[in-house]
Amino acid sequence: MNKFILLITLSLTSLLSAAKKPNIIYVLMDDMGQGDVSCFNPSSKIHTPHIDSLAANGFGSKAGADTVEYVQQVINDVCKNWGGDKDNLYLSGFSRGAISCGYIGLANDEISKLWKGLIACQHYDGSRWNQSRMNDAIKRAARFKGKAIFQVDNKAEKFQALVANTDPSVKWTWANSGLGNHATTMFLDNRDMMIQLRQWFKDLTTK
Repeated sequence: MNKFILLITLSLTSLLSAAKKPNIIYVLMDDMGQGDVSCFNPSSKIHTPHIDSLAANGFGSKAGADTVEYVQQVINDVCKNWGGDKDNLYLSGFSRGAISCGYIGLANDEISKLWKGLIACQHYDGSRWNQSRMNDAIKRAARFKGKAIFQVDNKAEKFQALVANTDPSVKWTWANSGLGNHATTMFLDNRDMMIQLRQWFKDLTTK
């Protein structure tokens, strides 16, 4: 069973005026995957009836449509109200989160045009994880309108079909951290791969 941490915060304002506003509960979880929630995995060792209820009433989608919509709303808000630069937006993911670079980040034409670059480490769209299948990933790859894609610890030959279906002007970079899967040490040191990634980011952002 994955270890996870729950941080629950109650809104004091809501408690004092329960008749007017509902209580607000924030639940933050660490190292909890989709398969740990029983609404998405009936065989999960963790029974989550209240999360299941939220999913049943419209929150949570295996297709990711609600996540895509949320990402777009957040980015628009950050750029409009907090000085975000729409010309320099990057989407990065580590391990299974890297699958979302394509599965979520290229889900439709609207969200796809946001990104100047993608950074995927140790997985990518089409890795056969849940709904991320290669045939669909190939279609999503064609939506990328940015400049470059940086891949870490992913084999180029495995994803050649995606490269072939991406605009020829997109620059793909394939780097190796020298570490095993799920190792995050690379982000804390100055190994060759990290120096290469930092330079890639600098060059792309200043263009």
